[in-house]
Amino acid sequence: MKYLGIDYGTKYIGTALGDDETKIAFPLQSFTYTDEVELRVTLVSLIQSEGIEYIVVGVPTMGSVSREIVARINSFIEDFREISKLPVTTADESFTSLEAQKRLAGEKRVHDDHAVAAMLILQGYFDRMSL
Repeated sequence: MKYLGIDYGTKYIGTALGDDETKIAFPLQSFTYTDEVELRVTLVSLIQSEGIEYIVVGVPTMGSVSREIVARINSFIEDFREISKLPVTTADESFTSLEAQKRLAGEKRVHDDHAVAAMLILQGYFDRMSL
């Protein structure tokens, strides 16, 4: 089964791919969006082109995260579950953006940290599945 990991942000989205055989996540791409409709169209196209069967969205559980952001992520998840018709689950994304920035320190790839954060979210999900 192919998985899509998503690092949801208010301006940027990071995506990662993985499968349940290898349980290894790889960064895919990051992109900006201007509205939720554009975001949905882009993600549905990605799901179709990659043959995605399961989606894992990062949700922060620790740190100083506003209720507004968590509510926005939860709204995205509910809407996306309905639109994609695929199973959508959550995984802790606390500190994944910081870890992604550390991993890419000194590299000049714009917005790649969001895709790496998505990879960390999805890899964390796989790691918990294996326990």
